[in-house]
Amino acid sequence: MLSINEPVCFGNNSEGQITIPNNYKTNVKLISAGDKHTCVIKKDKLNFSICFGLNNSGQTNIPTNLKNLDFDYISSGKEYTCIGRNNKYRCFGGNQYGQTQIEPE
Repeated sequence: MLSINEPVCFGNNSEGQITIPNNYKTNVKLISAGDKHTCVIKKDKLNFSICFGLNNSGQTNIPTNLKNLDFDYISSGKEYTCIGRNNKYRCFGGNQYGQTQIEPE
């Protein structure tokens, strides 16, 4: 990220994984790139979060009840994403190897 909290992505964009939506290009708190998807969390009043790029396993589908929470952590893997706050985590997307089998809290 640049010093003014603006993310910059580069590399392969075959699935739109580096094309950051315009309203998520400023005031970014966290960003995480997976294999072919990326997730961004803004640090504004509502902490809006979004994931974009390939969504073949639901890895960009942030659960509705989690979209506007203040996250401390985000990690994107090959076909999954994990988000968390206050040492409580939730993972979603592909689960071929048990990577999303964290009990929701």
